[in-house]
Amino acid sequence: MVWNYLKWKKYWFHRRSSSEICDSIDFRYPAFIAELELEPLSDLLNERTGIKPVGKFPPTSRDISLVVSQDVVARDIMNSIGKHHEWISDVKFVEVFKGIQIGPDKKSVTFSITFQNQERTLTDEEVNGLMEKLIADFKRQYQAELR
Repeated sequence: MVWNYLKWKKYWFHRRSSSEICDSIDFRYPAFIAELELEPLSDLLNERTGIKPVGKFPPTSRDISLVVSQDVVARDIMNSIGKHHEWISDVKFVEVFKGIQIGPDKKSVTFSITFQNQERTLTDEEVNGLMEKLIADFKRQYQAELR
């Protein structure tokens, strides 16, 4: 049986059919019978999926590499970037680098940030201004240095 552990509803079950049934319809291999409960699944289908329409205006991307303490979790920085401004449409983790070039107890984390406005094309000046604000916030919040 398969269960959705978050909502504790049974969605489907399966069982192996008897050998008598397989023999009567001349199946060479064992068959399985499954039943799917669609009604409980309809509740899940109606939940919001977070899908956004494709923008009419082109996105622009910037990469940012920050040197932070080993204790800083890259996921926290990534979440912080995504919440920073409505024009940030996507954030991707690129890499983490540790080495003597970075310094002891430090690491470099790199992200690719996509900016997009749904109403118009963004200018380089606007995107660069947002990047400067991001960098200033990370210096304050994570004691980060731009790499």
